[in-house]
Amino acid sequence: MNKRIIAMLLTLMCAFSLFAAVPAYADEPETPPSVGETAEPTPPAETTEPAVTTEPEETAEPAETTEPTAPVETEEPTPTPEPGPWYQKAMDYAVENGLLKGDDKGQLNPNDNATRAQIAAIIARVFGCTTEKYIAHFSDVDAKAWYYHELAVSAAMGVMKGDSAFTMRPNASITREEAFAVIARAFCIPQGNPASLNSFPDGADVSDWAKATLAGLVEQDLIHGDGWGCIHPKGNITRAELAQVLYNLNIQFCKDASALPEDGLVVYTGPSPLDVTGFAGKLFIGGGDAMTLTGDAPESEIYQRMNDGAVLTVANQVGLVSLHSRYGAVNGYGSADEVMLRAEKTQNFLQSAKTTTDYDAGLTDAVITHVNPVPALTPENRSVSVKVSVSNVDMTGAPNGKRVCTARIWVDGVLQQRQVTLTGSTGTFEFTVSDQLWKRYMPAKHDVHVALLYGTDLLTDDIAVPVNNYTDAEYAAIARNNAHPYRIEVIKNQCVVLVYGMDKSGNYSILHRAFLCSPGQATPTGTFYTHQTSGESKDSRGVPWTPLMGGVWGQYSRAIVGGVYFHSVYYSTFGNPRTLYYSAYNNLGTICSHGCVRVTCGDAYWMYMNCPLGTEVRIYNSNASLPVPRPTAQKLYSSSGFGWDPTDPDPNNPLK
Repeated sequence: MNKRIIAMLLTLMCAFSLFAAVPAYADEPETPPSVGETAEPTPPAETTEPAVTTEPEETAEPAETTEPTAPVETEEPTPTPEPGPWYQKAMDYAVENGLLKGDDKGQLNPNDNATRAQIAAIIARVFGCTTEKYIAHFSDVDAKAWYYHELAVSAAMGVMKGDSAFTMRPNASITREEAFAVIARAFCIPQGNPASLNSFPDGADVSDWAKATLAGLVEQDLIHGDGWGCIHPKGNITRAELAQVLYNLNIQFCKDASALPEDGLVVYTGPSPLDVTGFAGKLFIGGGDAMTLTGDAPESEIYQRMNDGAVLTVANQVGLVSLHSRYGAVNGYGSADEVMLRAEKTQNFLQSAKTTTDYDAGLTDAVITHVNPVPALTPENRSVSVKVSVSNVDMTGAPNGKRVCTARIWVDGVLQQRQVTLTGSTGTFEFTVSDQLWKRYMPAKHDVHVALLYGTDLLTDDIAVPVNNYTDAEYAAIARNNAHPYRIEVIKNQCVVLVYGMDKSGNYSILHRAFLCSPGQATPTGTFYTHQTSGESKDSRGVPWTPLMGGVWGQYSRAIVGGVYFHSVYYSTFGNPRTLYYSAYNNLGTICSHGCVRVTCGDAYWMYMNCPLGTEVRIYNSNASLPVPRPTAQKLYSSSGFGWDPTDPDPNNPLK
């Protein structure tokens, strides 16, 4: 193997030796800094302190002698330790190269945990890229935050990714496995066999998504265990440690085309053209939109980490060309031993012995549409299935031939989420829009927003689901032709009342209302029909009040059977709606009555006004799921224990 390549590999091995020396944690890692940076956060601290190196003292000016060409020899200088903490050189290196910046107080905070946003910013700065990818759909990403541009750039570079919860966690402390994965992706370290992690006692703790990446580092002898052989994948990494990783990688930054090093790991962000004659190392071309390479460098590895759509021109012979810029290309009259296409829509127009494709195309250029016509909700059909089609899917690099996406569907702002697996160039998925609880006056449509996420790729579609209700005339006809347009069902053990309305076919099929109640152990089960309550009376305003057991009163009562009534929660004083018992109201939804079915004043009033005497009432127990989410009732609080029912339709109700 070429000596320069061997030297380069040895350099990388030394660079990652930091990971090998991490002792087991005796203390919990520090809480991540609260970042208020205008630019980028600070680096992490090393797991172990490196040996302090010494710098030789400068010698004094030699004394002149009669023979001017022979200066007096001085003794070997005595080295003195360089002052400062163990990470001083690494932090200085990171600051000098613009990789780390202080917070709004100018503090570098070396011992604070590094965050995901901070490492994203560092990677973006290493390569000088500026092309952003849209990431505003991630719920925890602030477009006005200091990190937004660089996080969006790192997403375009394929270095930072989101999760299935539509979050990127920019302010979360980054774990060691996350940091290793970012570094491996940024510097193109190939993945390996997860079995390589088995030699570490905590190798099984590595997350599934990171196993192949960390295995690749292990197989190249870039990760070792600590004194106990552990790699601590879930432990946090500090800013000083992160700076030390970069420092140990021995990245050579070059902006001067005339000063390109001969070998090593080099990041070049200078002008074009660049003469690479004789270069034997890993050369990353960063930033910019075009670059021309001249000169023969058959032992070189050229990595294009430029902006999206950038063109790399090779005029002579090089070893490897690896394209990492989306929509980028390589061309020219030169040649390469191999061209690797490592990003979406990259193209090779260069003469090469081999072309390799190694990337996941994601949802690039895919199209999402809904299948028309969209079915309408009706009183008879209150649940419809909406079908969505995803087409023009590039399956290049799909893991195991499948691409598992996250679909988020908002129906009038209410979210439902599911996984969608794509296995070909076209795929479909369906979701349900329903109105189990139907109202006399429904909206004309439901607004649906669909978002399909894969990594940081996003497809969206907006859909209007029609709602075709009965007309006022049709509702009037139902009421006119049927003396009892509603049926009331009390699910005793679940403390819920369901009110079904009649459809045009004369069936009680339309669920109009659902509300909490408080029956009692003595509440009978069976089918009954409402009738006049005994002792029903009215005050001067004509509001019915009914005497109840214990000398209390209920509003809007209807007898079910015998002395069992529907009625509001009870009051202490006849005709005074300010005397509601709060404790009884707060017990709604529990079995606590003497046998009657207590409901809120508003629900009692609705039944009193809309369910004529003789309305069918079914009382039963059931463990089946409710057709709608279980209703709730507001909790009330008062030092006196008395007050208004917030649902009371009385215009004087201060809580209404």
